[in-house]
Amino acid sequence: MMTFFVAALLLSIGLYCVAVKRDLIKIAIGIIIMEYAITLFFVASAPWRGGEDYLAQVAALTGLATTIVIVALVRRLYGRYGTLDISQMRRLKG
Repeated sequence: MMTFFVAALLLSIGLYCVAVKRDLIKIAIGIIIMEYAITLFFVASAPWRGGEDYLAQVAALTGLATTIVIVALVRRLYGRYGTLDISQMRRLKG
């Protein structure tokens, strides 16, 4: 039961980072935290879904792939705009 609370707390922290922060690195970290929260939820709920937990393994691998794509996207955006602040990126529109 405590694991579900931790997963919900992590999801809330990640959602806060995505909704409030203006720095791309912090937004990316928020998305990654939400991915880990979902994976933790799948792992914690495995006993109720029946023994083998392929869903958690798929979620973990998808989270890893998504993390790699997010890091590449942040790097590409920084290279293009020269800043990590999304409010400045909106003004540049280049």
